[in-house]
Amino acid sequence: MTDILNPLNYFWKLGYREVSQNVYQKRYPGQYTIKVDLAKELIDYGDKIRLGDIAFARFTQRNYVIVECADRLLLKGYRPSSLYMGFTNECDIAIKAEPDDWLIAIRCRRWDDKEYDKEVEAVKVLQSRPVLPASENKQFQFLCVYASTLRSGLIDYGYTMFPLTAGNCAKPDHALKGRAVSSTTGLFEEEIEAYHPIIVEKTNQQDKTTRAKATSGSSEFEIENGELIRYLGNGKLVAISKGVKKLRNGVFWDRPEIMKVTIPDTVTNLGGETFSDCTNLVNLTIPRHISVIGDNPFSNCPALILKNESPDFILEDGALYDRTKTRLIYYSMSNTASVFEIPDSIISIGKHAIHGCSALRKITIPPSVAIVENNPFSSCPSLSLVNNSPYFVFENDALYDKNRTSIFYFAINSSSKSFAIPEGVTTIQRHSFFGCVNLSNVTLPSTLEVIGYNPFANCPSLSLTNNSPNFVYENGVLYNRSKTKLVYYSMRNPEEEFVIPGTVRTIGRNAFFGCGNLRSATLPDRVALIGKGAFANCVRLEKAKIPRSVIQIEDWAFYNCPNLAVLEVPKNVSIADHAFSRSHTRLTRS
Repeated sequence: MTDILNPLNYFWKLGYREVSQNVYQKRYPGQYTIKVDLAKELIDYGDKIRLGDIAFARFTQRNYVIVECADRLLLKGYRPSSLYMGFTNECDIAIKAEPDDWLIAIRCRRWDDKEYDKEVEAVKVLQSRPVLPASENKQFQFLCVYASTLRSGLIDYGYTMFPLTAGNCAKPDHALKGRAVSSTTGLFEEEIEAYHPIIVEKTNQQDKTTRAKATSGSSEFEIENGELIRYLGNGKLVAISKGVKKLRNGVFWDRPEIMKVTIPDTVTNLGGETFSDCTNLVNLTIPRHISVIGDNPFSNCPALILKNESPDFILEDGALYDRTKTRLIYYSMSNTASVFEIPDSIISIGKHAIHGCSALRKITIPPSVAIVENNPFSSCPSLSLVNNSPYFVFENDALYDKNRTSIFYFAINSSSKSFAIPEGVTTIQRHSFFGCVNLSNVTLPSTLEVIGYNPFANCPSLSLTNNSPNFVYENGVLYNRSKTKLVYYSMRNPEEEFVIPGTVRTIGRNAFFGCGNLRSATLPDRVALIGKGAFANCVRLEKAKIPRSVIQIEDWAFYNCPNLAVLEVPKNVSIADHAFSRSHTRLTRS
């Protein structure tokens, strides 16, 4: 079984479209096609891309990065016959420029697991290590470490290019450092031609100078390579600097002071969740050149009056669609209609697209809908669903895929106090039970294999009954089978102090969300990652021990922890921008 929660959504965002039952394809320049079979979980790269190992055709997290990289290469103009996959353990994709001219060796790594950073550092440190077997017909000119991820509805990527010296050794002093959610120069940019990569040498000082110039126009904005990555102001009226091309995911997240934002015509990309929780935002216009929008950028903006000038989107009766009206992006919280008939053309209902709509009583899902992203009906207190899509089954207040192997949504207004997830369900999708305040017990079936990030967040009365051998449930805490990941900590747990078991390496996303009794959390020395929202809304939390093993504290990890006055964090820990929002925590680095 694939370790991807919703593979159809991923391929659909890449531009694959259904050609027969469970088979999707994408057509590239020269009428070349790649197909994916969702039922068999296989990728068919066609008859020109050379596949040396069938394992590269299976659905896995890393193979998703590989197929996305191949997608980018083909769209850039690289010929399918130039791509070789799985012919050596030293790289995933090999590119030939001519019949005997090996040009680029590409290693694809998962970004979220830090595989990319580790691989880049390994190449830099081990300068004498051969990149590829030194054979006469495998003298590559460049090594590329590549990573991508689906984040907030958009596919972000980063890469590092290394020129190779004679003998196939990397020269790390010439490396151009890639970065997640932004492109670098030299391989995929508009001005770069296929088969002609360029290495641009940069020093740290040059990078700092470039960044300083980018931010010199306004002290309110931090801009890198045309992307607005951070807003530092605090005014009610925000005018984004002209010249900005992209707004980063969540860049204005949780800024209740903002009432109006003016976006310049230079902007083409609007990141996912860009204005989420801007609760007093009233006026915003989507300018004419915006062609890309991530997951609901306006989630939980109850006062928003949205206008649209972009021909790439349709704003109709408070709902925002793409121009083909196949994707539902946003439905206004202020809409007073009690019934919403989703148009018959819609294929994808986006993440949290219909969020917090208190007036809605009924939504009809049409036959065309094949994709439901992270709980798109979250926090709608009076909502009932009518499902006409053959791709889904809605029964007993729960929405499943057609095979009843995944559960996507459970109605928060259900009168049921307990719910047994049916046997046969293998996947609980992200946020599927979010805010189900009436539920007191959910039974996990023996068939369960995968749980998306804490689907039981904000369920104050909930306990679990676990029948799955793939998980461990002890004292109100849910772990994976090896107890290396803490998935869920019950909000109703009365304990004020919790010492996390020494086996745990990852604190999952939203794992302790809203645990109002928790005052102290001790993390073991093996923990490497504190996930997004891990301790969010733990309003009584006063103390947390962060060991030196921690590598990263992600967004909103300690959001709204007002009693967490001081926290000692090791110097090596990477801390996301919004990790301590609304907590006013003073950090000491040791």
